[in-house]
Amino acid sequence: MYKRIGIVGLGVMGGSLAARIAQYYPDTERYGVDPDRTTQARACDNGWVMAAVSSISALPTALDLVIVCTPIAQVRVALIEASEHIQSPVTFSDIASVKTPFMSVPLKANQHYIGGHPMMGSEKMGIEHAGLQILDSGQYVVVPQVPECPAVPLFIQWIAGMAMNPVVLDAHAHDQGVALTSHIPYLMACLTVGATQGHAVDPVVGPGLRDTTRVAAHDPVWGVAVCR
Repeated sequence: MYKRIGIVGLGVMGGSLAARIAQYYPDTERYGVDPDRTTQARACDNGWVMAAVSSISALPTALDLVIVCTPIAQVRVALIEASEHIQSPVTFSDIASVKTPFMSVPLKANQHYIGGHPMMGSEKMGIEHAGLQILDSGQYVVVPQVPECPAVPLFIQWIAGMAMNPVVLDAHAHDQGVALTSHIPYLMACLTVGATQGHAVDPVVGPGLRDTTRVAAHDPVWGVAVCR
């Protein structure tokens, strides 16, 4: 199993993944990357990472696994930067809700990319909303750049070892499915919020509207990146 892991981005999802790794693989060396010093301190104080730094270039150059948990628009750049920085054989992954844009990411000969997408999460943002429960018992989609790569079974075993359910898909099938089941509902929620502004006063708001519009609270930067 992986002995040294880097997590790039310690927001609600990156922080929750770090918490999960700390719980299920406590002997793993865990390094976090986030530009916000308050976020770094919280991740360290919670015991989710052993050390946190501000940039990929400050990570150790020998890691077994690096997972990019940044906003979608930053994922490819982060993967390339990490590839150039890490000198050991390494598996790269991410948690973005689109996968096709990253299937062509250039890596060194001893490096592998295995895309990932935990089908759990929160519309809230920031490490203050992160925690073990965010990733409880959900499906974790695994999207290998090279399906026959020997690193894939190990990554699947590692995901399963954290009480999540790995499901292997190709990038096209993943992106088509998530567009229908996640991205369109997000856009519809945003439209509903817009249509009800000025009318959704407390006396006439029921759980239907709250349930329908919950995901509209997601970071709009994410919505723009998904559409692009």
